Amino acid sequence: MVLMPDFLPESYSVIDWLKHKSQSELWSLVQQGNPSEVIPYSVTLISALNQYSRHREHDLRDRINIRSNITLALTSLTVATLEDVNQISAALAQCVAFPGEFIMGQGLEGSLRITGQMIDIIGNQTGQGSATPSEAGRNILRILGAAMSVIDVGPNNGTQRQDDLFTSATIFQLTSKLVQSLMRSRVLNEEPLLLSVSEIDVQGKRVDPFNLLCAWPGEPCLFHIPQALSSQLSANRELIQLTMSLRVNPFPGGTISNYSVSTHLGSMELSSSQGLPVSISGLATERSIRITLADRRPHQREHTVTVKTLSPGESVNFTIRPVNSNRAAGLHVDLRFTLIGTTAHVGISLYGLNKSGSRHLDKEGAFQRNSLDIFQIETDANLGEIWKIRIWHDNTGLSPSWHLEHVAVWDKQTDIMYYFLAQDWLSVENEKNEGMVEKDVLAA
Repeated sequence: MVLMPDFLPESYSVIDWLKHKSQSELWSLVQQGNPSEVIPYSVTLISALNQYSRHREHDLRDRINIRSNITLALTSLTVATLEDVNQISAALAQCVAFPGEFIMGQGLEGSLRITGQMIDIIGNQTGQGSATPSEAGRNILRILGAAMSVIDVGPNNGTQRQDDLFTSATIFQLTSKLVQSLMRSRVLNEEPLLLSVSEIDVQGKRVDPFNLLCAWPGEPCLFHIPQALSSQLSANRELIQLTMSLRVNPFPGGTISNYSVSTHLGSMELSSSQGLPVSISGLATERSIRITLADRRPHQREHTVTVKTLSPGESVNFTIRPVNSNRAAGLHVDLRFTLIGTTAHVGISLYGLNKSGSRHLDKEGAFQRNSLDIFQIETDANLGEIWKIRIWHDNTGLSPSWHLEHVAVWDKQTDIMYYFLAQDWLSVENEKNEGMVEKDVLAA
């Protein structure tokens, strides 16, 4: 959520504001060398840009340049700790929310470079039994998946660009290395680590040869490993097993040596606990590993899906007419309901030299999932430097729980922006904050 005054409709647009902030003030912060200011500022700008991009088809060149400026600022930072990895990966994951804009800019090379650095830090600064930085891993996977999805652009008459091929290989290797690094914190036969983004599914496990992934009937897996193979691997007391499923084709043009790839892609690796590859070859039929891959070619949908968004208090009636006239035939109707945001009422107070008092944030369609909302607040007195906010909701409705990422307050008179990183669920079910639906957040 971003709290900013309304923009002047004629002289100063949202895109103008974002261009100014990303070209001047953001890079001024970068030159000062203070990541604690660069990261929240970047998150604020990229959140506003993503919200703007969802509803605009014009201004493409400006959107690409703004996204590049923010990405380049983030990739210029030094990554030294796991906390750096957590913050920078989360911000970069928002930079790739629109892969087309991201890939057309100048941030891909730097993003892959800093991604490799973050993966190395995860591997070097975690050990068995420590907390697995799963969310950072998921954000890094989002970056790699977005880059890979743009390379997957379909056939190009057999023309293979060497730079794309190199980029594809780099992304594929980084994805494998990411899961290997995350495995450093796992212990033998712990539950598999599962990470999934729109383009890639990966899973990894520290395992003994008799508890391999994909070895049990009914287990959802691209591969099937016969249990007879376990005895062949029994010399290895502990293995690291990785599987990867790609819904995009990392090979430029969709071909390998002019042969079209029509399926999803799958990969499985077995290595020792030290990360050394365990080779498997010459398997007899009863020990052979099988793989089943989904066809990527377009196919006609077998079922009709209707999506309807209901406003508060709205209702809808459906009439279903079966095509089959056989009265003995069955009819399956699947109704799924998804709440798209908090149903509670949200309020905020600003604290500076003076207090704003309680303000109710009310706007139609506000506080939906993954949304950015802009409000204007007027105060009787100048608040001065804002050092704290208090934000809450009233816990009403069917789904009051609300995840708040951050708040930015822009003082239009001074053109100063204040950042407040919440990154918390305001929910009575959240044990980490003792079920509080109110939170005080200090300025970053």
